[in-house]
Amino acid sequence: MKSLYRLFTIPIVFLGCSSNQNVVIPDVNLATAVREALELGPTDPIRQNQLVELEQLNAGGKGIKDLTGLEKATGLKILKLYKNEITDITPLAELTQLTELILYDNKISDITPIGGLTKLKTQLYLSGNQISDISPLAKLTQLSELNIGENQISDISPLANLTQLTMLHLYDNKIIDLERLKTLTQLDKLNLGKNQISDVSPLSNLRQLTSLYLYDNHIKDLTALVELPNLRSLLLGHNQITDLKPIAELPQLTYLSLQNNQISDITPLGALSQLNGLLLDQNQIGDVTPCSDLTNIKELYLSKNQIRDITLLADLTQLTDLWIKENPIQDMEPLRKLIKQLPDLALDIEVPEADE
Repeated sequence: MKSLYRLFTIPIVFLGCSSNQNVVIPDVNLATAVREALELGPTDPIRQNQLVELEQLNAGGKGIKDLTGLEKATGLKILKLYKNEITDITPLAELTQLTELILYDNKISDITPIGGLTKLKTQLYLSGNQISDISPLAKLTQLSELNIGENQISDISPLANLTQLTMLHLYDNKIIDLERLKTLTQLDKLNLGKNQISDVSPLSNLRQLTSLYLYDNHIKDLTALVELPNLRSLLLGHNQITDLKPIAELPQLTYLSLQNNQISDITPLGALSQLNGLLLDQNQIGDVTPCSDLTNIKELYLSKNQIRDITLLADLTQLTDLWIKENPIQDMEPLRKLIKQLPDLALDIEVPEADE
C-alpha cells in the first residue's frame, strides 16, 4: 500500500518542483529585460512559475542575440524584440498565445517558428531582416497588420489567405507579380515601394484602399487605379509615368506624389480639388495652369521642371510650402505677391526684391 501511495504522489511532487524551478536565460541583456518586466532584482533567480505569468515583454534595442529560455514564457501575448541582433527565433515557436510580435531590424532569415503562432492577430512586424521565404506566414489568417518590408522577398503567394489584413507593408523587396494580392480586399493601407513592379492591374480589386505607396518601381500605366475611389494618399514617385488621366478619377485624393517621372501634361490634376499635398518635382512640366484649381493645396513641389510662367500660383493662398527652384521662371512678381500674403511661406529659392 505504501509503495502504491508513493507511485501516485511522486509525480505530483515532481510537477510542483518543476513549475518553480529556475529558468536559465544565457543572454545577459534578455535576462535583464525579463527581470525588469517581472520586477525582480538584478541578481534574483527567474522562476518558471513567474515567467509563465508574463503577458507582455518590451525588449527592443537591448543588444539581445540569444532567445534561449524565453520559450518558457508561454503566457506571453505581446512581445517586442525590435532593433536587436537576433538570428535564431526557434524559442518563439512555444509562445502560442502571442497576438502581437515585433521583430523588425534584426538579422533573421528563417521565420519557420512563427508559422504555428496562429493567434497572432494585431501586429506582426518583420521589416529590416534577411527574409526571403514567407511561406510560414500562410496560416496566420487572423492577422490584421503585417510589415515585411526591407527584406529579400520575391514570392508573396503565401499572403493570399491572409484576408483579414488591413495594413500590409512590402516595401524594399524584389516583388514583380502582385496577382496573389487580389484576395486581400480588406486592405486599407498597402506599401509596395522600392520593388520591381510594372503591372498594377491586380490591385484594382482592393477597393477599400485609402493609402497606396508604389514609389520606386517600373510603372507606366495607371489605368487600374480608377477602380480605387477611396484613395486619399497615393505615392507614385520614381516611376515611368507620362499619362495622368486615370488619376483624375480619384477625387478623394488629399496627397499625391509624382516626383521623378516623365510627366509633361498635368491637366488631369485640376479635378483633384481635395489635394493639400502635391509633389511634381523632377518632371518635364512647362504649364502649371491646372494647379490654379487646387485651392486647398498647402504643399506644392515643382522643382526641376521647365516652368516659365507662375502667375496663377499667386492665387494659392493656402500654401505653406512651395518648392520651385531650378525652373526657367521669367517673372518673380507672383512669388513676391505670395510672400506678402503668406509671410510664413516656406520657399526653396531666394526671391529678389522688385526693381524700383
